Amino acid sequence: MLDQPRNQEHKGEKSDAMFATTGIPELFRQAYAKGAKKERLIVCAAGGADLLNPGGGMQIGRRNLLMMQRLFWKNGVPLAGESTGGGVARTMKLDLATGQVSLNAAGKEEILWKR
Repeated sequence: MLDQPRNQEHKGEKSDAMFATTGIPELFRQAYAKGAKKERLIVCAAGGADLLNPGGGMQIGRRNLLMMQRLFWKNGVPLAGESTGGGVARTMKLDLATGQVSLNAAGKEEILWKR
């Protein structure tokens, strides 16, 4: 994922999901269209790591993280749990039976949200 398209060429294409500025709003639009209620949403976020060039270069992960936080704040969507930044890949899991959101980062399991 990238923070935003560099030009308007990509707007409205299938590639919209690869940009935070278009992919995140589309995710919420689809959730609301299927009956989700904003006040009942529990949102957790993971990622934003700079895996390709930690500490330098384009800082894609950092830019994605800042854009995500900005979009959530602007739309009044608080984060219930978060594991972001750094230089470690993450795997996020949602337990459909309990609603628990957990995360594995560098071989360590952590719970981001639990009922």
